[in-house]
Amino acid sequence: MEEKKELDALNKRFIEVMKWTKLPQGKFAESIGITQGGVSHITSGRSKPSINSLTRIHEAYPDINYDWLLTGKGEMLLSASGDPDQTDGFMPGSLFSPPANPTQRGAVREKPSKNAYEATGNAPKEIAKQEVIYQEQPQRKITEIRIFFDDNTFEIFKPEK
Repeated sequence: MEEKKELDALNKRFIEVMKWTKLPQGKFAESIGITQGGVSHITSGRSKPSINSLTRIHEAYPDINYDWLLTGKGEMLLSASGDPDQTDGFMPGSLFSPPANPTQRGAVREKPSKNAYEATGNAPKEIAKQEVIYQEQPQRKITEIRIFFDDNTFEIFKPEK
């Protein structure tokens, strides 16, 4: 008879997030980009969520407090709203602004321009170029070949000049 495993705290937080999304197991798995079998293994306690799956949860649902997800410290949600349907995935006053026309949660944002990097002082460093100079060496010639045998004898071969 198989013994039912006690769920780890990390597994419980994973399940709590899944319940918060109000999605069935298959849709939740699809939303975070892992297999339904993977979600099933986590919810049954057979395996623990990987750092990759926790990161995917945070990317798909930015309202989830990543610190809480990893350690259990703090509140589950970063925003005041507890409903995933009522949030747009962005905290008021956060460093990131919502996309101009979000068609779905986690819409892709454009990369910052070069000027944005310079404004923050994080401009890409200049790439140092180094020139390698190969010096021509005179072609070497074989002067002698020695072959050793297992009976402790050897032969010497010298090329003809």
